[in-house]
Formats: sequence, C-alpha cells, structure tokens
Amino acid sequence: MIIKEIRTKKIDLSLRKPFIFALGEIKELNYGLLELFAEDKEGEIRRGIGEFACPWIITGETQAGFIEVIDKFFKPILIGREINSIDDIRVLVKEMEKVIPFNPSSKAAVEMAVFDLLGKIEGSPINLLLGNKVKDEVKLTYVLTMSNDVKSCFEEAKRAIQQGFNCLKLKVGNDDQSDLEKIKLINQLVDKNIIFSLDVNEGWKTVEKSLEMIDKIKDYSIAWIEDPVRNSSELAKITEKSPLKIMADASLWGPEDAKIIIAQKACHLFNIKLHEAGGILRAKEILDLAENNNIKCIIGSCIETDIGTAASVHLASLSENIITTELVGVYEITDKITSGLELVSGGIKVPPGSGLGVRLL
Repeated sequence: MIIKEIRTKKIDLSLRKPFIFALGEIKELNYGLLELFAEDKEGEIRRGIGEFACPWIITGETQAGFIEVIDKFFKPILIGREINSIDDIRVLVKEMEKVIPFNPSSKAAVEMAVFDLLGKIEGSPINLLLGNKVKDEVKLTYVLTMSNDVKSCFEEAKRAIQQGFNCLKLKVGNDDQSDLEKIKLINQLVDKNIIFSLDVNEGWKTVEKSLEMIDKIKDYSIAWIEDPVRNSSELAKITEKSPLKIMADASLWGPEDAKIIIAQKACHLFNIKLHEAGGILRAKEILDLAENNNIKCIIGSCIETDIGTAASVHLASLSENIITTELVGVYEITDKITSGLELVSGGIKVPPGSGLGVRLL
C-alpha cells in the first residue's frame, strides 16, 4: 500500500465522573483522531484509524501539539510511503524516533493507523499480524479512583464485583488514614477469585514511607502495589524488602526502561501502556522482555477510546503472561465514536474483524 493522505481531528470527550488519582484530576479528555488513506495494489483507497490518547498530566502532550507533530514531523515521512509488512512498520517506527525523540502517544496514533490499514488490506486482525492470539477475551479491571469517602468507595467496589469484575484496583496515595480504611473494607470483599491491587501513583514519595505503609497492609489480600515511588533505583530498594509484590509503571515507558528495571531487579510486575511506549511494536518489545525474565504484566490505560482500547486488547491477547487489562475508557468515557468492541462480564472480547476490528460511527 502507498499512503496518500493524512487527516487529523480533535476529539473532546466526556467522562462519567472525574478521574482522580495522586497526580491530579482529569475531568474531560482532549484527544485526537488520526485517519490514514492508502492505495492498495488494486488501486482502491483504504482507510486506517488511530488515536492520540494520553492526558497532558501523564506525558505532557497536548491535543494541539499532536496535530502540529503530525503536520510538521510525520506527514513528510508518510505521504508517498510504501508499507507492505510489519518489517516496513518497524522501519517507520525507528524513523519516527529519529525525527522527534518524545511524543509517544502521537507516534502510537500513527503506528496504530498503519497497523489498521495493513490488517484491512491483508484481511487479518492485528493480533494475527503480530503472531497469534492465545485468548478470545481479556480480563478487565475496575479502577476505583481516589476518594476520601470511604463508604461510597466500598459500595462502588461491591457494585463492580456484582457486575462481574474480578479485578479491582484502588487508587491511593493522598490520605493515609482513609486509604487504610478503604483497603480494610474492600479486603472483606476479596476472595481467591478476586484480584485486588493498589496504585499509589508515586504518592508515598520515599522508600521509607513506602515500606512503612506496606508494613501496615502486608496481611491483607493485595496482589501487588503499583508505583509507590517513580525512580526505578528507589523502587528496587522497596522491592527488595517488601513482603508484597511491586509493579512498575511510571518508570516504564519503552523497552529501554524495561531493560534497566530488569537489571536493577526493581519490581515483580510491569504495567505496559501502549501510548506511553510509543506504539504496539515497542509495547510488544516490553512484553517479550518481561516474558523472558519471568515478569508478569498488565496492559494499562491512558483512558483510551475504543480505538486505542482495541489495539491494547489485540496486544493483550497474544500472551498468557498478561494477567489483566485496565482499559478503563470502555466504562469511563460516555461518548462513543466507534462500533465493534464487545464487552463481556469482567472482560473485553478480542475484535475478530480485520485491522483493529472497530469502525468509526
């Protein structure tokens, strides 16, 4: 296929409630849609879609910045480009890295749209382009955002379990007392069939504070604690002494970081986010490194629409090493812009259609 045209569009999306965590509060999403048009061998024009979906508070990228990056940096290397295989996409990814060193979500949007195009032309879902799926559906975690209202948080956790979720994650890190109360109450709901984890989002700040808090909750049924601190060398000190498993997220962006974290023995688990990694291929590199080093993973969220969610589901379907996904956009975003993604009790089905398997409404 030969890429002929690129279009970008702003997408402003509403959330059912503010998404609150230790780093701040997200009230709405200011994202971007990317459409790539390419000519196939028969001369037919085909369309692939991708999305820029990462809140400014996470990567520093903005909606306007996404559009400028596409227009200024990526259009010149895309228009007229021939792509017929994953190897061609790998070359494109490396070229984007050379053109601009940052903006991982903007790069992910481009790569996502190219994968969608290639899959449609080949008549294949993305997971089959990457290898082969081992799951027809992936687990979905229900994330309890930060709140000092202990009772309402407990009731929300109870409702999530009643709705079929068997993975719960609680955001903590701002108020120790209410956090401890919530952990104690929610732990009463947890049995061997429920995975319960904590996400601190660096809120405990120091190794000493982290170990102090871990000691207070060590006897609860907590599967892992995510990001008590950001720095991987400090995370390693916590991991060495913690009786509970530690997950890396904020210190894990690309495969380069994964190699450092593995060398430092800084965690027990990885949270892989496609939009932070810079796309599907770089996220899969992290997954492969994790598998080779006996590190379990989850696929995390940047509160994507169904476009980015579908890409992450395809990735998650490739490995039994993925415990769950946290693709919260499917229940936090009130505006639907695509069709094709199917939810099941506590999970998401892998889209069977070609490419991403979702279509714009």
